[in-house]
Amino acid sequence: MFYIQRNGNSNTIVYELNLDQSGNLFESNPLKVYWKRYSEGGMVKKLNVIQEKLAFGYNSIKKRDGYFEFTLVAYPEKILFLRKTEKGYRVFTHINKMWANLDHIYVFAEGLGVFPKVKFAEMYGSELKYSLPVYEKINFNL
Repeated sequence: MFYIQRNGNSNTIVYELNLDQSGNLFESNPLKVYWKRYSEGGMVKKLNVIQEKLAFGYNSIKKRDGYFEFTLVAYPEKILFLRKTEKGYRVFTHINKMWANLDHIYVFAEGLGVFPKVKFAEMYGSELKYSLPVYEKINFNL
């Protein structure tokens, strides 16, 4: 659905539809979140508890069939929507005050370890009407 990358790390956090073996969405947990560890040959790895609870996890609410509202735990101010469309599920949000399909997020943080200080995040997507690229930079603690 979308992914997150950050500076100083070649690995990626992936947000994927969480489907059962019959292709039905797990409505109580509609997204599967995991590391794609490019530094380890592309290995897929689960998030640890701290990463899930404080950084890359999410909270979701089913609004109606095929439509969910969710937020990332690290930035609950930004509301995202998972919605079933004629082209399958998509993630929508406001990017630079326009409704857009979310493609990916880039996070710039200083410091290493368990609690690096996030300086900014950049959101990339395509606006809904014409599918043109949209971008927004969100600054933190400046």
